[in-house]
Amino acid sequence: MAKTAATAADNALAVKPSGETAIGLWVYSGYPAIVAEYNRLIPYFVELYGQEAARLFQPFDLQKHWDPGASLPIYFLGYLQTAANGLNRMVAYIQPKLATSEIQIETLIETIRVNLRAAIFELPTKEKEIQNALDIILRSEFAKPNDLFTPWNLEG
Repeated sequence: MAKTAATAADNALAVKPSGETAIGLWVYSGYPAIVAEYNRLIPYFVELYGQEAARLFQPFDLQKHWDPGASLPIYFLGYLQTAANGLNRMVAYIQPKLATSEIQIETLIETIRVNLRAAIFELPTKEKEIQNALDIILRSEFAKPNDLFTPWNLEG
């Protein structure tokens, strides 16, 4: 969501006004939607990443300027740039965290793809046979020695 909103904000900034007059700056009058989306995403980031995210992403309060008609057009661009900056910072903040998860998922899929056929000796007739094979693969590939609970290892 943050990436889509950041892209929308960047696209809005890419539109060039027809002139340097106040009338030309009305092309940026969509800034309230971008600011609102930035503010809407903040609680999700704080919920997921705690106080660090709360410090990094402060809500943007437009006060009386939520209505473009109540603001001077010269401020539209500034508000839009500020919101776009916040959204792009959100994307930059979350990408390294997501990349790790994507790598872990790809590793898991590759591990199953490579080992499943070798773990099954006969054509399976029941779903439980596949589940047992997957359990063996996952335990052998991803478990640390003390992570397994067995009757012989009650400390695990």
